[in-house]
Amino acid sequence: MSTITTPAVHEHKLFIGGAWEPSSTGETFEREKDFSILEQIEAELADVDRALHRLDDGSYGRCDACRQPIDDNRLEAMPAARFCYMHQAQAESRANGYGG
Repeated sequence: MSTITTPAVHEHKLFIGGAWEPSSTGETFEREKDFSILEQIEAELADVDRALHRLDDGSYGRCDACRQPIDDNRLEAMPAARFCYMHQAQAESRANGYGG
């Protein structure tokens, strides 16, 4: 005699309105994706806000690390850039754990 088994269904829960509620894996993924997008947008808005402050104080277009002018092509591509190419590469290297 053979036994048929069904795959286990894993129930995930989300904290909604002060209570944990069941959620499907797809809903959890979508919610996490939405939070990730929101965090990215908030970070971009903060970058723009910092750039506006630099415009006000006269430091816009200068590298935060070396105070040298940031290349116009870089500013055109990334108006909120805080670092010149060299210091941006070093910041990314440190953020990725490669020293710098």
